[in-house]
Amino acid sequence: MPWPEQARSVEQAVDDDRRRRREDVARSRPPPVPPPRLGDSLRRRSLFLLPPDDDETTAQHKEHG
Repeated sequence: MPWPEQARSVEQAVDDDRRRRREDVARSRPPPVPPPRLGDSLRRRSLFLLPPDDDETTAQHKEHG
């Protein structure tokens, strides 16, 4: 087989192997889930809700610990 044809044959074999591997991985994994939108966590809770006082959190830790 002439050199240029042999090179194309090898390139095609490598491309086919890579394609097969990508398809195998794509079938074995669930599709990717996009990350949450920026600010979604802020939209789920009130921005005006105050965090608990330090005394309350300390008392809660003492009760559970």
